Amino acid sequence: MKKIIIIEDDPIVVSNIEKAFKEKTDTEIISFYPSISTYPCEEEVRNQLKKVCQENIFDFALLDYGLWNKLTGVIFVDILKNTQIPFVTFSSYDEHNDELMELGAIYEINKKSLFRFGLDRKRLFSEIEKIYSLI
Repeated sequence: MKKIIIIEDDPIVVSNIEKAFKEKTDTEIISFYPSISTYPCEEEVRNQLKKVCQENIFDFALLDYGLWNKLTGVIFVDILKNTQIPFVTFSSYDEHNDELMELGAIYEINKKSLFRFGLDRKRLFSEIEKIYSLI
């Protein structure tokens, strides 16, 4: 079974992606949400993600840029690299996607265009196929 982790702070985005995958594929989607008690402790949030990444085998991660309490996806790049999880930048803003690409993302998905009129499932699955061809 394929397994993807989503590091995204918008529960509606996560829910839509989880639902699309559940209906169409055998891919398991794991969404990472830090424990509320850790806000705004960056190190605790990083430790939580590190533990999840060490305890699972993920094909890749969808990594948003702007996250909880003004944390950015940048703080998770080293964890993903150290646990050998390729990551895909998944932001609504080109400059944020560019920054994560410079830090080693293998692919870019512009979230804003993917969700322009609700989730474009056809495009989502096309993008996922492209990602799997890269890893």
